[in-house]
Amino acid sequence: MFDDLLKFRGSHPGIALERVLRERGITKRSLALAVGTHPQTLNAVVKARRPLSVALALQIESYLALKEGALAELQLWYDIRMAKEAHGNIPPNLRILRRSLFWDADFDKLDMDAKSSAVIRRVNERGTPDERKAVRDYYGEEQVNTALAAEPRTSYAQIRP
Repeated sequence: MFDDLLKFRGSHPGIALERVLRERGITKRSLALAVGTHPQTLNAVVKARRPLSVALALQIESYLALKEGALAELQLWYDIRMAKEAHGNIPPNLRILRRSLFWDADFDKLDMDAKSSAVIRRVNERGTPDERKAVRDYYGEEQVNTALAAEPRTSYAQIRP
């Protein structure tokens, strides 16, 4: 079961916990009462609105017969991801870009900084307003304007009849 939870690494442990509960047919309320916590507390954890404490993680793991430390480890990986995003090591707002915008490239290997001009032009031309805003927030107004002015292109929308 622990190996199944590893695919949730970086996600809030509440997401994995909700899946385990759904698979086993256990309600959040019954689990909360069984481990001695308030149902509201467990609900907040499952909905990713509250971190999962080590003490509660150990109680849940014991009750559900999960590997000791599995949920606590997921919380640790989630905390690491949040810290990286807060310090700018992961482009937090570029996560919303649709993979289909870059159909002609391997999205997972796309270097958003090295190919910034291409990314800016593609998102400006075909992205949603939220995606365009994310690009402007990430690269900055000046870099976006420079990239758009450097190589003016005719929009595909203008070519269509």
